[in-house]
Amino acid sequence: MTGDRSNSQDSSYSGDQHSSLAKERYELGYSEDVHQWMVQRRAASHASFFLPHLQAGMSLLDAGCGPGSITLDLAEVVSCPQAGWPRGDP
Repeated sequence: MTGDRSNSQDSSYSGDQHSSLAKERYELGYSEDVHQWMVQRRAASHASFFLPHLQAGMSLLDAGCGPGSITLDLAEVVSCPQAGWPRGDP
């Protein structure tokens, strides 16, 4: 079987699964409490599995979303002089 599901005979996959996933919504909300919880997340507590793989001088691209508190910690580990967008802050 290839990775192309369009020709797959796998009965567990349905195109309807994709459309139902697209209708899911962000459940945490955007309240100040949620924002403060997100800001308090740090690399040591939420990305500790990743830290041993980082070394000074590495380039690191964080393609996630959030306030950036974890990203700033990771930038410090790889000794990145400036964390931000690849071409500067928008």
